[in-house]
Amino acid sequence: MKILGKDKNDKGQQLEELVKSLIENSRLLEDVKNVSVGKRRFTNSGGEIDVEATVTLRINEKTETKNLIVECKAYQGEIMLPDWHKFLGKILEKKFDTQKEWIGWFVALNGVNSKINSWYNNFKTTSNSYKLRLLTGEDLQNLMHSSLHCVSEEFAIREIFDITNREYTYLELLYYNKKTYWFIKFDNNEYSVLDQNAQTFKEELDNEIKRLVEETYKVNNYIDLWDEWNDSGMVYYIQAEILCTLFERNTSLSIDDIKNEVKDLYGTDPVEDVVLQMKGDLIKGDGNNYMLKTESDFEQRIEYKEYVIQLFKLIYNIGNSTVVEKVIPSPLYKNFIKNNVLVSFIQDNLSGFISGEHDLHINNILQYSVTGLKQLIDYIDNPQVEADEFQNKLCKALIHDLNTYYDKREKDLLASMSGDIKINSINIPFKNIEF
Repeated sequence: MKILGKDKNDKGQQLEELVKSLIENSRLLEDVKNVSVGKRRFTNSGGEIDVEATVTLRINEKTETKNLIVECKAYQGEIMLPDWHKFLGKILEKKFDTQKEWIGWFVALNGVNSKINSWYNNFKTTSNSYKLRLLTGEDLQNLMHSSLHCVSEEFAIREIFDITNREYTYLELLYYNKKTYWFIKFDNNEYSVLDQNAQTFKEELDNEIKRLVEETYKVNNYIDLWDEWNDSGMVYYIQAEILCTLFERNTSLSIDDIKNEVKDLYGTDPVEDVVLQMKGDLIKGDGNNYMLKTESDFEQRIEYKEYVIQLFKLIYNIGNSTVVEKVIPSPLYKNFIKNNVLVSFIQDNLSGFISGEHDLHINNILQYSVTGLKQLIDYIDNPQVEADEFQNKLCKALIHDLNTYYDKREKDLLASMSGDIKINSINIPFKNIEF
């Protein structure tokens, strides 16, 4: 991670403010009082303290209140022994001056040298480990995730995958003026900035942030991913969200209901026009209500099946060259996958490919596998594709998605799988997948 600042002093102050926020909100501490930031001096030698606080923490199953001092170093390189020794001396001096026990946190944004690191790793194993903590930029990022509600890097990567089809070359967490950002670098000195939730800015990004980012990373071409995202097919995204909403609710919805579902993402202005464009896929009920067609609205079941395939193709963005290929409507997707129509669709169209003992597992996994569903829909829509080719693609898709998208909430789905799962003669090695 990086701390932005107008100069070295500003970067140091920004880091101090960040550490103050982390202390005040840290889950590592039971209670925090009297947090102060600034150039406070020891009574004797005049040494400077960056952050000072009174904290309550759990030690050996007991809660104890301690005095804490923090040294913050936003250096570009590793911290060397002289700075480390000065900090240890400050802790001792504070203890002698006040006749109280003090604990210390040493924040080294870009780490420490091997000698300090080796000593600290040994110290962490002792019963006094609570008295001293060494925090690097990586540690700060983890604390920001747990204490300041900043999304994890893994989550940010998934969001970027949803936002754009650009291939990024670098991703880093930024902090400036009590706000957190994600910096994304693309080729040709192009870059973008997302908020702490890895979402695009719908308003113009602050010029000061742009200037500091461009100075820090030597880039000069800002890409507004929100505008680019809109230009890539706003109508598609709204249509997909409307379909997800209708599938999820499994009932008719008014225009106002639909607007309420998608307003935080797209606003309400374009919704009614988009619904009118979809009138071939929807049925207009009483008043201003709309709903999906059901099997009873078709003379033959094959026609209903083709209708569902077309809806799924829209939702999963298949065959739409004007829209970012990788994007899936994420806000409602996790609700949509639970829908019975999708489950029935998978079961109906995978019969004959999966051995009976593994049928349920594959059905469940496919509900969570965007890439796998695309392969299945493509196969149904293009019957000229060889069955063996489809099986191979499906296996690769499932393994890719399980490794890429699964998180702790979903890993329980695989808990009962002790061996490989077969799609005909092809093994899917679920037991080797790590989370």
